[in-house]
This record gives sequence, C-alpha cells and structure tokens, in this order.
Amino acid sequence: MEILIRTDILNDHRLGRLPTSVKWHFIAICAFAGECDEGGFLIQDDHTLTTDEIAWRIREDGDELAASMQALYTVGLLEMDSVNNWVVSAPYIAVGQRPDEDNGS
Repeated sequence: MEILIRTDILNDHRLGRLPTSVKWHFIAICAFAGECDEGGFLIQDDHTLTTDEIAWRIREDGDELAASMQALYTVGLLEMDSVNNWVVSAPYIAVGQRPDEDNGS
C-alpha cells in the first residue's frame, strides 16, 4: 500500500501553525490510514480503533498522540464520524479513495 502526499501540504495554514511533533503525527496517521485501506478511516476489520491502538501501530506515546489528534481535530485535519471512528479529512485522502465516492464501494 502507498499513500501520496500532496505538495500543497506546505501551504496548508492549518498544518503550518502546528508544532513539528503534531505534523509528524499527522503524516504517520495518514500512512496508517493508507494501511487501513478504508478511505481515510482509522478502522480495521470493522473495529473502531482507540487512540492507544493507533499510537501502538505508529509507535508513539498514547498521551502525546491523543493531544496531537485533538489538535488535528480542532483545526479540521482529522474528523470523527457518528460512531467515533477517526478519519483523515479531505483533501489528504485522494478523490475516489473514500468509500462513498465514485469507486463502486
């Protein structure tokens, strides 16, 4: 599995204002979302992942990641759906990669 990082990420003021550690967490979360292969959702086998489970997978401290995810949520780079699944916000998941888009899912 691979993910693409958009070059205009450098111009995203939401990300640019965050501390470097939070930026790294965002990149790691995007990579993990690509691994999950659920259109940006951080779920595996229909299982809602906890922040600690996500932290273990990307090899980060759970408390630090929770703070980063809250910061990313606050600026709109992460979202949470109605059943508490974390999801990477558009445009960082390519068009056609979310299950509800034109990819037949």
